[in-house]
Amino acid sequence: MLMEPGHFRKEADVGFRFLVLSHTLLSYLSGLGAHRETQLPAEMREHLIEGAGNALAASIDQIATGLANKQPIAIQSDAEEALAADLEQMPDEIDEGQRLVQTQLALICRQLGPLRTLAAHLIKDTSAA
Repeated sequence: MLMEPGHFRKEADVGFRFLVLSHTLLSYLSGLGAHRETQLPAEMREHLIEGAGNALAASIDQIATGLANKQPIAIQSDAEEALAADLEQMPDEIDEGQRLVQTQLALICRQLGPLRTLAAHLIKDTSAA
């Protein structure tokens, strides 16, 4: 990519940062997958998997759809910020398996803000061209 002529690599830095964020997100998702055998209590499973997990999947889908269709992407999401703050609040008596799952979900959630920012930047630059 860096060997391309200048006019083709004008967004190389943004592209590399987006690549790094994407790989980081993938590693967090892989870490979450490594704990899929973890047995969670029913109410925690509902809160973490059906609640937080589905919300994060919807956010990732929204970013991907925006990129694919070159549609504007919201840079900031109050819902994601609130979810991340909620996931980062862990009582001391939490089960170790639940702590691992909740930590991975919080890390995924914190990755989405920077990913949204770079995705919006990439879309803005392609629509201006």
